[in-house]
Amino acid sequence: MWLIAILFAIVEGVRGSLLGEDALPKVDGKDETEPGNVPSDIDLDLPDGATLIKLHGAFMVVAWMGTTSMGILIARYFKRTWVNQQFFGTDAWFFWHRACMLFTWTFTLIAFIMIFIDVDGWSYDEAPHAILGTITTIVCFFHPILAMLRPGVGDEKRKYFNWGHWFGGNLAHILATVTIFLSITVKKAQLPSWLYSILSLSVLAYVIAHIYFNVLLRKAQHHGAYGNRNIDAPYSTWRKRGLLIYCLVTLCIVIAVVTIIILAPIGESNGGTPVSE
Repeated sequence: MWLIAILFAIVEGVRGSLLGEDALPKVDGKDETEPGNVPSDIDLDLPDGATLIKLHGAFMVVAWMGTTSMGILIARYFKRTWVNQQFFGTDAWFFWHRACMLFTWTFTLIAFIMIFIDVDGWSYDEAPHAILGTITTIVCFFHPILAMLRPGVGDEKRKYFNWGHWFGGNLAHILATVTIFLSITVKKAQLPSWLYSILSLSVLAYVIAHIYFNVLLRKAQHHGAYGNRNIDAPYSTWRKRGLLIYCLVTLCIVIAVVTIIILAPIGESNGGTPVSE
């Protein structure tokens, strides 16, 4: 529970800074930040609820359908690609993996804060989505922090860290994906039920990418040059092409989903209520 308390404290601190609750005077003993008590001459300069919900959804989709998927694939299949290439003293594969995950971490926390500002605390109306989303954010928050404490390469405990890091990252990714699917049932989001089909395309593309890279990995392991760690593993060009295609496909899907979130409601929402023109 103390993990949740830390995140909630961060959210409340940011929310208090944005709303300026301590700075606002009280009228007749009532806090002017309460509904109906905000004077007309005070501009809080905050996005409305609908905007925050849309931004929350857009940020989460970009983070978990986009950069997380790319980061996982790079860490899993590209350690023997771009050999002898470094960025800022870091192996190329690790640089891109860390960049993707840093982007995910940042966007997830921003989205988490935005939705709590909108709902003013915990939402019991959308319990499954809220619970899974909170668990995902907690795992995401601590995952890179724990990664910085990893044992050295030669340490016997390193293998346990590797398994734990793999498990934590994939757990967060799976939970985030399920949470995004559940967002279609959130009434405030007003998302169309046919969005399930587009989200499923993202999952399908991710599964196909894993199959493709696994096939190349197995073929490379049976190649005579695989033992030479000073050069790229065999089929390096095919891996790079596969990653490029996956990134382009994922980019198109993410753009489509984000566009639908921003323009919602479109046609008929998942609640079955036709949208008035």
